[in-house]
Amino acid sequence: MAFVCENTGSRKGYRESFWVVKKERWYTQSSLERFIREKYPAEFRHQWVSYKGDGYNIGGSRIVRAHGSPRMKLAIQTIDEYVGKVSDMKKKELYDCFSKGDYEATRAKMDEVWNVVLDETPPQQ
Repeated sequence: MAFVCENTGSRKGYRESFWVVKKERWYTQSSLERFIREKYPAEFRHQWVSYKGDGYNIGGSRIVRAHGSPRMKLAIQTIDEYVGKVSDMKKKELYDCFSKGDYEATRAKMDEVWNVVLDETPPQQ
């Protein structure tokens, strides 16, 4: 079972045995999460969503958004590369955009991320 944080792009998960025992837990923290935890700890929140798309979050509670969020299409390496190229202000804007859950704003921000990562548009300071 795998989960992505819609706010930061961090990943976590575990394997289940035949008897539904959770084992082999793993966690990969994104550069965006590290930045927000360091600079804005009071604002930091996870929004874990299952890749499985089963309608449940990591705690087993029912959620409305389970899969298909546009942020899931950004690999953690892409987010990390973007965070490594832009100003602190742009990093915070990325987190704020993702954490609001606005579909259109998120799609526009993803385009910006790809442009910066692919060096098609220089990052704006």
